[in-house]
Amino acid sequence: MNKFPKLGAWETADSRYCISNLYDKMKLINIEPKDDYILRIYLDDDSVVDFDVKAELERIPCYKSLYDKALFNAVQFKNKRIYWDDQCDFHLDQILERGRWVTK
Repeated sequence: MNKFPKLGAWETADSRYCISNLYDKMKLINIEPKDDYILRIYLDDDSVVDFDVKAELERIPCYKSLYDKALFNAVQFKNKRIYWDDQCDFHLDQILERGRWVTK
């Protein structure tokens, strides 16, 4: 069972501080493109987060190139960042803040 609360449900002034503390301790170990522009993010503590990139594509106009499924599926990661090219990337703190924790 996932030991972390669903971050999206936190509605306190301390949420960014809590996310920051989690973020400092976590590392990306794998990433899996799923249907409907979801990325499944695997972390080194065995946590799994689904990140809805489609919501971000609709919110951030310069990311629209990721609607190309071949480009979307070519996602890469390094350290605490997922990326496609020089213009499209997300950092782990953004993923943790906006993602949905997957329970095992």
